[in-house]
Amino acid sequence: MKLSDYLVQEIFNITGTDKFFGYIGGMIAHIVDSIYKNKNIEMINTITEQAAGFAAEGYARTYNKLGIAIATSGPGATNLVTPIANCYFDSTPVLFITGQVNTYEYKAYNIKQCGFQETNIIDIVKPITKYAKIINKAEDIQKELHKAINIALSGRKGPVLLDIPMNIQRTEIDINNLSNIENLKKEKNINNKLNLEALIKAKRPLILAGNGINLANAQKELINFLNKTQIPVVQTLLGISTVLGEYKYNMGFIGTYGERYGNLALYNCDYLLVLGSRLDIRQTGAKIDFMHQKHIVQVDIDNSELNCPKFNKEIINKDLQEFLKELNEQNIQINITEWKEYCTKLKEKFNYKEKHYSKPNSILSELFNKFEENTNIISDVGQNQMWAAQSAVIKPEQKMFSSGGLGCMGFALPAAIGASINGRKTYVITGDGGLQMNLQELEILKRRNLPVKIIVLNNKNLGMVRTFQELYFDKRYASTVYDYSAPDFHKIANAYGLDSVTISSGDFRLEDIEEILESTSPVLINITFEQNTQVEPRLEFGSSIENASPIVDLTEFRINSKLEIKDTTGLNNVHKGG
Repeated sequence: MKLSDYLVQEIFNITGTDKFFGYIGGMIAHIVDSIYKNKNIEMINTITEQAAGFAAEGYARTYNKLGIAIATSGPGATNLVTPIANCYFDSTPVLFITGQVNTYEYKAYNIKQCGFQETNIIDIVKPITKYAKIINKAEDIQKELHKAINIALSGRKGPVLLDIPMNIQRTEIDINNLSNIENLKKEKNINNKLNLEALIKAKRPLILAGNGINLANAQKELINFLNKTQIPVVQTLLGISTVLGEYKYNMGFIGTYGERYGNLALYNCDYLLVLGSRLDIRQTGAKIDFMHQKHIVQVDIDNSELNCPKFNKEIINKDLQEFLKELNEQNIQINITEWKEYCTKLKEKFNYKEKHYSKPNSILSELFNKFEENTNIISDVGQNQMWAAQSAVIKPEQKMFSSGGLGCMGFALPAAIGASINGRKTYVITGDGGLQMNLQELEILKRRNLPVKIIVLNNKNLGMVRTFQELYFDKRYASTVYDYSAPDFHKIANAYGLDSVTISSGDFRLEDIEEILESTSPVLINITFEQNTQVEPRLEFGSSIENASPIVDLTEFRINSKLEIKDTTGLNNVHKGG
């Protein structure tokens, strides 16, 4: 049996993954041919290798399976570096397979390069993978494949890479004479029990739901726990779809661009249960004195994250699905009526989705109400990502995600290819900058008639950095406005054979696009905005999480002496809407 034939069949046998994403090249041709011959597996040929990596990630995050991306040696392999890093920082399990020159050409004669497109991809990606290995012996294929897959899917999940020389790919092997599979050692847990007494005694408890909930497939357990205890909850950027919008005490997205009412809940809680989140600076802001005044409990499967000495905290090293299942078996009686009333008042006062504070939030609020259950919403990186996070109202079986830790512009469109490849309807929310990063992948939407709706929030500039320049660089808009432009996306979509429509934000009416939103065919909706459209609220340099700009009067929310909200009475630029 040819090794490449064994490889693709064994991946399917182990994982059930039947979609491989990639771009063909000489050093990967044997594997591509093996995929083509295998009736259980399909290869989705993208336009670039970077898009293949993002598509594999979108597939993994949507279907809770191992993603697979393949590329040839040299530029094919190096084009995978960005999606590999993205998977690493967002803990997404993807197996990357790269072709390599023949073993007798690789690193021959101690010179820079012997084989055509020879590149040492292993050393390049080691810092951003959980495991990376070149397979120099055909008999090691079973051992190394099983090891890589186990590592990708165990503990804190993440990317792995196998580099397979061309002569190894074409080797005939005896599957009964392969190297033995290794038994991997499981990491020991530190502490498995939550101090229920501290939670029950808390007067203002809050749950912070992070991406770890998604990775552990623990959304149902979290929802059960929330319904049982009625504890208010906030979410990180990657944790948004862990909590349904219908949950009364869902306080939304927190952080630098978070919901004002969510940030205030975070600021004023006295007990914080952190589920699968790393508590980074984008979540808490740089001024973290208020965090030291809380009882913090952090639950995570990653020991290294738990041992980060940023805050004094209790730590529980455990799979979150298992943790929440055990917690739901406990009889937890909590009396937090006053705290729930306070959170309700905050939400009523500062709710973007009801007050339609800004035009992008208003439009996205209408769109989220329209998005069906059991669909995906994938945002890109930039202002569109923050508007989407602020405006999100998650329905049952919806998944919403974006590029979090690495923040890759151009992520959303190719990720949507992987998310929709099995027929799952997917909405892309992107900007004029992010869409141009991987614009060529529109061709795949047409070629495969994928059910993807692309919503472009187009203000014809790179708005996040432009705002930064406005605040700190005396409005010198180098490379964000000056020497930057956006094409006519309507015409480009038509050139790829896609239906499209362009609408001014001032003329937006949901009924005008309802028909194309409800259809299953791919379409691009280009919504144009004023160039200076801002993301608000936003946390500016030197400010604490409760004082996001524009400053608002919070006096009425000093409901008792124990809720120590900073008094902002008398400050200028008070904005009543948000």
